[in-house]
Amino acid sequence: MSELKTGVDDLMRVVQSEKKISVPDVAKRLSLSEKVVQSWVDFLVEEHLLGIEYKFTTPYVFSLKQSGPRRLVDEEAYSLRDFKEVFITYCQQRQIPEEQHAQLWREHLDSVVQSQKTFFAEECGRRGISDVEMLFADYVQEVMRGA
Repeated sequence: MSELKTGVDDLMRVVQSEKKISVPDVAKRLSLSEKVVQSWVDFLVEEHLLGIEYKFTTPYVFSLKQSGPRRLVDEEAYSLRDFKEVFITYCQQRQIPEEQHAQLWREHLDSVVQSQKTFFAEECGRRGISDVEMLFADYVQEVMRGA
């Protein structure tokens, strides 16, 4: 089974390669809205995978080196399963009832996938691929099947 790469993977690679970078610059490099990048950053900061500091009103993010237990940023590649585990831990820490975890994960995953639709369409256009809607629907179905 091949590993699924996400926009969060790209975010982590950019931050690790730059050491410290502003959220607006990350958004430009990844062709995403600042709002989407900021939501990912907020989650990763809460999970202690990224740090954030402000210069005036501009947020800058940086990778946090962790010693001890394995963290996702220390891995060369990580899977959707890894992100699900982080998400479930997040739910448990916030005392969200266990019976809600699966539904919340699917909703979260769907919103992340849907946030990639514009980028997906642009890449298809750049590569001369037609029938973007059908291809994107297949992509969503494949990702959600692994959820």
